[in-house]
Amino acid sequence: MLRQKVGNAERQRYERVLPSHSWNSNNIATNVLLYHLQRHSDHHANPTRRYRALRDFEESPVLPTGYAGMIVLAIVPAVWRRVMDPRVVKHFGGDVSRANISPRKRELYIARYAADMPVREPTLLEDVTPGLLVEEVLAARCPGCSYVYEVAAGDEHEGFAAGTAWADIPADWCCPDCGVREKADFVPFDPSKVEA
Repeated sequence: MLRQKVGNAERQRYERVLPSHSWNSNNIATNVLLYHLQRHSDHHANPTRRYRALRDFEESPVLPTGYAGMIVLAIVPAVWRRVMDPRVVKHFGGDVSRANISPRKRELYIARYAADMPVREPTLLEDVTPGLLVEEVLAARCPGCSYVYEVAAGDEHEGFAAGTAWADIPADWCCPDCGVREKADFVPFDPSKVEA
């Protein structure tokens, strides 16, 4: 899967690896024999997690069969494409420009699925105007461990008084719980929508 570039024009980088960037498979036989290796979407997103503790994520794209079956499919590229292309298109909601396609075939695939491709709206953290947020971030959640920074509460342990705006948090700050995700990886979060 192709990771997107995030950040403004002056400081762009690829987004962190998420479970949605890797194919997953819950084939019981293969996972038992290979120590949950087929849950590699969790392994790629959280490389320090032990194999026996790897989890399955709903947002991960799923292979139609285990590794052995996928090897057989790969022997005949036409069959592979017939089986896998619709899964890629479905995973990206029709936006195949987000898929990792061979440069030689990229334009062909985009032309083939152009009618299905949605118009992408800018997300909260990527606006058309570089360096400008669409709206103020009141809270942000770490995608790795679900730590939440709320502007209203701040985080005294990290040295941020209550009311410290998300924009005032240093760019090199990382998650205090997992220590893996950086500020750029955090996802805007609405604390009023949390279920009690």
